[in-house]
This record gives sequence, structure tokens and C-alpha cells, in this order.
Amino acid sequence: MVNIRNLYLTCCFTHFSFFRQLLAYLGIHQMALGLFRFIAALGRTQVVANTLGTFTLLLVFVLGGFIIAKG
Repeated sequence: MVNIRNLYLTCCFTHFSFFRQLLAYLGIHQMALGLFRFIAALGRTQVVANTLGTFTLLLVFVLGGFIIAKG
């Protein structure tokens, strides 16, 4: 586990920004877990789950701005 005091010194975090980033990571983790469980509930078989997972990953990449650049 990373020592929090060393993280403050190397990244120059304040207490507020550190916990705000930690809250953002927790929110992203919860959304990813919910999406995983949603795909698992829709796709009961291996083939359907694989197809839905691939389509969802493609949709996240296209709409997330990783492939399409801003401006």
C-alpha cells in the first residue's frame, strides 16, 4: 500500500484534492462494476455476453473521446 504522506510530498496534493480524487476513483469503480453486472445479467450465455461486452467496449471507446479527438 502506498504511504499517503509520501503521496502528498511527490504529487503535491492537498487534503481536499486527494480525497476528491479518491472519491472520483470510487465513483468510476462503482460505475464499472454496475456496467459489468448489467452486461452479465443481459447476456446469460457465453456468446451473448462476449458480443455485448465487445459492443459495450467499442461504445465506451467511441463516446469516451479516446478515438475521436476534440476539435
